[in-house]
Amino acid sequence: MSDNKPRHIVLFGGTGFLGWSFIRVFLESESFRKRGDRLVCASRRVPESAQTLENVLWVSVDIADAESVQGFLSKCFEKEEDRPDMIINAAAVGAPKECDLSPELSERINVGLPKQIATTCASVGASVKLVQFSTDMVFGGDAAPYADTAIPNPLNLYGKQKSEMETSLVPIYPNTLICRVPLLFGESGQGTRNGWRGIDEQCGRGAVIGLFVDEWRTPIRGLRIAEFILNCESSLKDVCGVLNVAGPQRLSRYEMGESVWKVFGYDSSLLTKGNLKERMKEVKEKAKENSSIVPSDYQRPEDLSLDSSKAVRLGLKTRSFEEEVREIKEKGGWTQSWGGVRL
Repeated sequence: MSDNKPRHIVLFGGTGFLGWSFIRVFLESESFRKRGDRLVCASRRVPESAQTLENVLWVSVDIADAESVQGFLSKCFEKEEDRPDMIINAAAVGAPKECDLSPELSERINVGLPKQIATTCASVGASVKLVQFSTDMVFGGDAAPYADTAIPNPLNLYGKQKSEMETSLVPIYPNTLICRVPLLFGESGQGTRNGWRGIDEQCGRGAVIGLFVDEWRTPIRGLRIAEFILNCESSLKDVCGVLNVAGPQRLSRYEMGESVWKVFGYDSSLLTKGNLKERMKEVKEKAKENSSIVPSDYQRPEDLSLDSSKAVRLGLKTRSFEEEVREIKEKGGWTQSWGGVRL
């Protein structure tokens, strides 16, 4: 499409952590505003204050219900002039334990929803770019760093669902970009899940936090993913299939904690070292007598580092974890809003 033509973007999962990042990048872009881009957010929860956001339309859609989703998609493609240029699916059941506890629901959202969107795009002969998200947890953690082309070997149900999604979408709808992302961090709205905000609250109460020294990821700030997808449209136009989109550093959970403690000035005595291998053995043993413990509680991969060199060549811009955390603090901390609007 022409660089000057207004874009029509559809976003599933706008109330989630990653969806929040997309909305923020969209709203803060002067070029998007001048061009007249429109963003339609589809999610089960419609924040009351969100209706005041400029050029953002919020639609209530039950993403767990195929009929509700199909009704929304049909309206999206009803008129030629209103068809979306891009559909971004940031909706997911992203916690491994939630997948174990609600396997049918998580299967619907993690596998069924992406396939339904892809099938609809294919059936209407659309030229829309479909952007879907996967996870580093499609891997077992014993062969890092993982390339874009690495073969998945997931340990838990969440990883298995995402792996199934990865292999099924492109055959259905070739114009699909599947961004495989790592552990996400960053600022978010009031209603979104944010692990570091929880730690901030615990430190405020004087709680001791143990973080693993032997669990490695390549964390990336949510805003960087949104900037990459929304700002690098031309370089991503012909890119399909799986693409790793991760941060530049391989860090242990404990190393991440050290940076956060340093920047936010938390009491150093509240950060302690944990051992993943030992902890997983303990939990697995307890699972024999405790039915509330699910497989994902003791099936955590050790090293899920991703190689994102291709994404960097395509325009992904990232900074060190500590630099990102410092900027987050300077801009208001882990919970932020726009003009009083908190999603």
